Amino acid sequence: MAKVAPTSLFDLPTEIIWQIEAHLTTRDRTVCLQVCKAWYNHLIDEIWDTLEIPASNMEQYKGVAAARAFYRNLHRIRVLKVPHAALLYFYDHMVNDKNCKDGKDDRMRKGRQEKDGDNDDNNNDKAQKDHVSAAEWSSQGPSPLFPERQILRLEDLYVQFGNLPSLSEVHGLRPLLDLLERSPQTMKRFKVKATFGCHRWSLEDESCLLIALPPSLERLTLDYGHGGWICRLHEANATIKDQKAAKFQKFISELSLPPPTARTTAGTISTTTITTTPLYALDKLKTLSLGHLRSDSINLLFTGPLLLSRTPVLEELLFEDKFSPCHDADLSAQLARLISKGSGVQKGWKTLGFEYRGVRYAMLDSQVVNAILEQSATLENLRISAPSSFSGSAIQKLLCSAPNLKRLDIWPSELRVDYELEPYMLLAKDITEVTSREWVCLSFRCMIGGIPRLDLESRTNGWSLRGIEYHDPDQYTAHNGRFIQRKVLGQLGRLTNLRQITLGLEMDVDFGRCWDECCYDQFAVMSDEDYCVEVESDPDPGQQYACLTLTLEDGLDLLRNLKSLRGIRLEKMSHCITDKEREWMKSNWP
Repeated sequence: MAKVAPTSLFDLPTEIIWQIEAHLTTRDRTVCLQVCKAWYNHLIDEIWDTLEIPASNMEQYKGVAAARAFYRNLHRIRVLKVPHAALLYFYDHMVNDKNCKDGKDDRMRKGRQEKDGDNDDNNNDKAQKDHVSAAEWSSQGPSPLFPERQILRLEDLYVQFGNLPSLSEVHGLRPLLDLLERSPQTMKRFKVKATFGCHRWSLEDESCLLIALPPSLERLTLDYGHGGWICRLHEANATIKDQKAAKFQKFISELSLPPPTARTTAGTISTTTITTTPLYALDKLKTLSLGHLRSDSINLLFTGPLLLSRTPVLEELLFEDKFSPCHDADLSAQLARLISKGSGVQKGWKTLGFEYRGVRYAMLDSQVVNAILEQSATLENLRISAPSSFSGSAIQKLLCSAPNLKRLDIWPSELRVDYELEPYMLLAKDITEVTSREWVCLSFRCMIGGIPRLDLESRTNGWSLRGIEYHDPDQYTAHNGRFIQRKVLGQLGRLTNLRQITLGLEMDVDFGRCWDECCYDQFAVMSDEDYCVEVESDPDPGQQYACLTLTLEDGLDLLRNLKSLRGIRLEKMSHCITDKEREWMKSNWP
């Protein structure tokens, strides 16, 4: 049988190339690297574009072959998600592997390259290795780390810290700092996450991370994990010895922010030489996300020129916590400090977000609420899903004093008991009792309650089913009750970008309680322009009370300017829309 000559990838029609690539897994593509140089050149960058090393499967990455493959192809990686332990293994192998430094493996690599295109069964067997091993087996050229230190193309870097081996005492953060140092113009997103049982952080460790941030960075995420599991040695921590605190103060005092000139990438960052390394001005960093926050972590952000003094355009601050952090008495004061003074060049924050699920104490007390209200002049987006003291009066004050507010989203993190709804409501009395104050925001998502429905008072006796008295029925008549509804609808009618109005909460009748997840998940997929309003009423299995009505007499005509309205939802409401209202909707809402 005649031997068939190898076919170049580029000898095939473009449509065939696309069809072939669409059916190739990562392992298949590593095998294709051995077909010919054309296949290799076409696929090698795509294979190494995104690399994720799971922390649960570290054993296969502890070998020398994996370390060589990683560093030889590091300049090809754009997205890297890796445990810090893996970086330590790779770095340790590269430091101690003489073959990678003296070029002894070049002869082996050269011999492999001469066999490109051959139908060698032995080569095909070897190519069945995993992603890292197969790509390393076919890689070409010397290691970029020794001695050249190429500039990398990393855009996204996600490093997870966990139970670290003794190697951390030898190399520490040097492998990670090396990646940051070599990505000065490309890195856009950097995330550090500390998990359970994380090693003890030192002041110098975290300071070096903040100092080594590349100037191209646009988003920084620091997730500190459960505060009770991490022993942090910050200056606010009483366990720091006097000499340790003095050493750190000297360390900070030696730092300075030079003129915005480019820093050379030829050096190596370490805790012993960092004080002589010029600092970058982070003039592209716009988003700072903090998870499982502790007060001592905020202290470090303010220390010297570590971070906040180098961020002139920082405008978005997010607090994300999926689990309940340990209670920290000083956290509220530090949060208020960060919100009040931490924005870029004191211009004010444009976006603030708070998401704390499962927390059993108020993360946002009056100090934090007041700090948020101080940002009303520049605030454009506010999202709160956490226990807080953000009352209806505070919401009303924000709506009346934030001219740039595009989206307000205040929603309880969990509705475990009925009384948790109350702090998150904008009550009708807060809208009507403030005279001569109009909402200046564009749109919002928030619950409105306390609507006096005199036609239902005989059933509720002026009390909500949660036992919270929104209003005294003796103070209201049918006339002023209708006036309050028209006042509320008049405010909603000014939100011309409004896409949807929901009257009442979606309820689980079998259990007699309301669930916010259904509504929240549905609206979470909307774009930034798809704003909505939640008009809340009393959760009752069967009927809901204290609701707005959509009759012409009660103010439906005040919503005539909502030309972007796409839908109205009624959840077990205690009233009906007549033909007169339907005809009005057809005429005014195309």
